[in-house]
Amino acid sequence: MGQNQQSQENTERMKENLSKIKQKYIVLSGKGGVGKSTVSVNIAVALNLMGKKVGIMDVDIHGPSIAKMTGVSGQHLEMNEKGNPVPIKIKDGFYVMTIASLLESDDTPVVWRGPVKMSAIKQFLNDIEWPELDYLIIDCPPGTGDEPLSAVQLIGQVDGSIIVSTPQEVAFLDARKTINFSQMLKVPVLGLVENMSGFKCPHCGEITDIFKSGGAEKAAADFNIKILGKVPFEIEMVQSGDSGEFYIEKYPESEGAKVYRNIVLAEDGRFQIDLTGLENTTYNAGDISSYAINGIYASTVTNSSNLIQDVTNLDNGDLKNTTLNRINTISLATVENSDLKQFNIKVTNSTLENSNLNQNGLILRVNATNALISQGSTIITD
Repeated sequence: MGQNQQSQENTERMKENLSKIKQKYIVLSGKGGVGKSTVSVNIAVALNLMGKKVGIMDVDIHGPSIAKMTGVSGQHLEMNEKGNPVPIKIKDGFYVMTIASLLESDDTPVVWRGPVKMSAIKQFLNDIEWPELDYLIIDCPPGTGDEPLSAVQLIGQVDGSIIVSTPQEVAFLDARKTINFSQMLKVPVLGLVENMSGFKCPHCGEITDIFKSGGAEKAAADFNIKILGKVPFEIEMVQSGDSGEFYIEKYPESEGAKVYRNIVLAEDGRFQIDLTGLENTTYNAGDISSYAINGIYASTVTNSSNLIQDVTNLDNGDLKNTTLNRINTISLATVENSDLKQFNIKVTNSTLENSNLNQNGLILRVNATNALISQGSTIITD
């Protein structure tokens, strides 16, 4: 086989692989030791807990830590029925690809120059048979060198970058370079994650700003980008990373877990479940409470308790046996056996059956069957 033909086949295989991945995000930091990999893992876990299919591609060739943090240290790649290597499956809908899975041991150093590293990243995308994913999170080494550059150039269309830093100014000096790096490569900067943002004493609960504060605000203002979240320094997060357990899954009520959930489902921006809503999605018997989201579009949500808080729109959606809090509008929707609290603008052209609607505003052209509509509603039927 000629070299040109082989190159063409590799290109086609990479295109096929990438076509199976809906969204691709790259996680960057200017300095090492700011918790970039911790952020990558917890964002990926947050998405997976919401029912999304997620992969993490660890392109930190010299210092891979994703295997340790996801509990797959010492595991090696397996082959599928076609004889192709596949990423390690952590659990349903969650996959990891890291150079650590190709090394003899955790202590084996990778002594490679730039071209070899680029070749390895190319193989991650080309030779590894990825499953269909909603999100691929690309965890990069610190800086703006070979690995993040190769990942962006090979993928071609990266949907956004997440910049991670600790709060002090000296860390943000380098974080600002990664913002410029992202912009130079035409990768949208989704925003900043300020990690280790204050230490909460486990005894008294007092917050101490070990690394000062204010760096994120200044960088966000200077570059006109948003702060996605400020993650506190918590002992449990350190312990989870070392043990390979998932912090936000093990400590769902912790302050850090709440921050990560809000990073994934913030009220605006691109990086939050396509960052406008649950679109063409089916949720069944799930409980993803205390989230804020812009809208639920053409989705089916069934048997969920305290599903969503602070929803702007329910448009063409289908809700059954579900509780929603603080929703602004319901349009062209079917709502059955559900409890909707404090939605206060209007309901339009919708079907409501056996549902409780409290503290409503304007209800317009609605087919309501056995629905309890109360507390100051105005009903217009024509």
